[in-house]
Amino acid sequence: MDGRLSRLLLAGIKLTDYDYRVITRGDSIGERPHIEDFPEIIELKAMVGLRLVKESIYNIINLALQNYDAEMRGDPIQEISLHRVFLGNPGNIIIIYHYY
Repeated sequence: MDGRLSRLLLAGIKLTDYDYRVITRGDSIGERPHIEDFPEIIELKAMVGLRLVKESIYNIINLALQNYDAEMRGDPIQEISLHRVFLGNPGNIIIIYHYY
């Protein structure tokens, strides 16, 4: 049983045959992710420095969340390349190249 139906059952709502037959957008693309809870993001926040790398990663995450919201509304999404190269030594200025 998927998350939506489980939540309805836990809320005490009686499910109908229709509930089992319907597939919602949320069923197909899942719930909006809670990025702040991801272990990788917690680890990244704990790192000292890397300001430009962190900014670039947060920009990608924010765009992904905006795309999620747009997709849930049925609006077109912004297509971007997720390929990034981070160059530089730790503690020095990091150069970020975006390949599209």
